[in-house]
Amino acid sequence: MITLLHLAWTLLLLLPTVIDIIGPERTWFGAANMYLPQWGWAIPAVVVVPVTAWKRPRMLAASLLLLLWVAIPLMGFEWHLPTQTPRVPGIKLRVMTYNVKGGRRNPAAIVSDIDKFKPDLILMQDQQGVLQGMVGAYLHNWHIEYDYQFVVASREYPISPLRTQLTDDVPDEHCCVSFHLIVKGKPITVYDVHLRSPRFGLDAIARGQIGRMVQDARRRLEQAKRLHQYLSHENMNDLVVAGDFNSTNWALALRKQLDLGLRDSFAVAGRGYGYTYGQYTPLHTPVMRIDHILVGLKWKVLNVQVGNTVGSDHSPVIADLFLPASR
Repeated sequence: MITLLHLAWTLLLLLPTVIDIIGPERTWFGAANMYLPQWGWAIPAVVVVPVTAWKRPRMLAASLLLLLWVAIPLMGFEWHLPTQTPRVPGIKLRVMTYNVKGGRRNPAAIVSDIDKFKPDLILMQDQQGVLQGMVGAYLHNWHIEYDYQFVVASREYPISPLRTQLTDDVPDEHCCVSFHLIVKGKPITVYDVHLRSPRFGLDAIARGQIGRMVQDARRRLEQAKRLHQYLSHENMNDLVVAGDFNSTNWALALRKQLDLGLRDSFAVAGRGYGYTYGQYTPLHTPVMRIDHILVGLKWKVLNVQVGNTVGSDHSPVIADLFLPASR
């Protein structure tokens, strides 16, 4: 019986693993599973571990391996030691991406994190007039550009005018903006991104409209493909692409950008799970990482952190980057 319990749990874990590998957006179940707490796949341990300890304690190692399967690949655990700043000339840049939801939740917490982490560059999404309150007052002497739902703020370096680039045929849908950050005379191309929210598809599942979840995921994937087209014309060496992708690390929408040679900064230098969303859901804690900072080939990622969980529906992501000077 103990062997059968472990076999059943193994087969159960193969389901999300295979779906993630082939692309969660390809099925309604995979698309929905991206936004569920992955620790749920460890629930069988409540039965399997006690029974194994009682009947066949020698098989507890198998139970531990299955728990690690959930805790590391399925839940997205990363652990990297901090990287020291190279002792060569170059540009050091601290970037923060933050879906601020208009500052409706807790603008004081947003200001607190900006003051705590002191980013050189902030990329906001869902700004909805956030500059009209205390966040705008704090940033009053920064270089600021804004367009549609995006705000870009630089503490020191000038910003070129934002260029809106639609990732959807519907103008009111989410899009991205690009610009140049002028650092020590060098223009660095930066994209601020916000892809389609999954809430439409998740709400549809609650109403029994399962097919809508697949349609919603495919629409977000189409946006990601258009973003991929924009990025493919950029210089991959010093490119920075950050924002709310509404996509976990397994998602095809994110992997589409990584295919260009970009790297997810948390996957390179993060520690822990780096979850950024879930605090204002019934779970009251972040359970997924859907906000990302992607960097080009020449950037060295020194460190990545996640900010507070009370300022917005999303936690900010902060990455310390270093670009060696060109020879």
